Amino acid sequence: MLSFREATLEDASICEEIIDLQEKSFDPAAHSVGLVHVREILNGYFSEVHSELLIEDDIPVAFINIHGDDVRKTYFPDIYVRPSHDVFDVALTRLEEYISKKNAQWTILIGINARDDYAKKVLSQCNYQWIRKYWGMEAPLLDIPFPALPTGLEVKVVDIERNLHEWYQVHQDSFSEHFGFQPRPFEKWRDLFLSAEGFDPDGTFLLYENGECVGFVESSNEKAHENSGYINMVGVRKSKQGMRYGTLLIQWAMAYAKRRNFSKIGLNVDTGNTTSALNVYQRLGFREISSWEQFKKIL
Repeated sequence: MLSFREATLEDASICEEIIDLQEKSFDPAAHSVGLVHVREILNGYFSEVHSELLIEDDIPVAFINIHGDDVRKTYFPDIYVRPSHDVFDVALTRLEEYISKKNAQWTILIGINARDDYAKKVLSQCNYQWIRKYWGMEAPLLDIPFPALPTGLEVKVVDIERNLHEWYQVHQDSFSEHFGFQPRPFEKWRDLFLSAEGFDPDGTFLLYENGECVGFVESSNEKAHENSGYINMVGVRKSKQGMRYGTLLIQWAMAYAKRRNFSKIGLNVDTGNTTSALNVYQRLGFREISSWEQFKKIL
């Protein structure tokens, strides 16, 4: 017998188990998602979050997580299923029913493991269209010094009390032409970044050129359980792209992670990104370790 119940922070370890079991069923070498990340997704990223567990014979067999973004008028759901339980279709119906009652006209963009052929089949049957592919990437950390800075450049640790507006302006400018971007009011942007459980203010750096903020890199603690650093985001003003500032910022984050005695560092990348980001990561030693794909519901 199948039933649903709300998933809360108290269920974080259950949700972690389901996610890890699913990912390892596709790749036995897959890394653990970690409790920091699970708590982040249970807490929510945008304007709303709804999470449920699908229960079969008293056993949680699937985890449904739905993030609603009132800026982009988009829902970002994920479904994780315990191996040997073919309930992806049931979970998908459940989340669609929830969304139809909340904001039926909003866009739905769902992400799945790129190796999940069963989920792809169900999504195709339910009128979902493939949109993007993303890679999880990882690089080893050797003896990496902080890079030397050319004349006129300075890197500073972000000051939450003083630098947030500079960081916000650079972020909005640097991502303004990326897939799915919508300008976000400062207050919503601030809450989005600072409320993340893995946010590492000591590892978030701003790059200045002759006193003007032109770039940033944000680190996260979400992979610390695997002795790994993590780059959550990096951005450079459009007018300054192509000057290797992104490379410098990534190297800075790598050196910071090495100073914390991490053995490796990870990040995610949109493989359809029209910038040179993917090439930069590969030149710096990052290699694909996982892949997920995004599908859009066609109304």
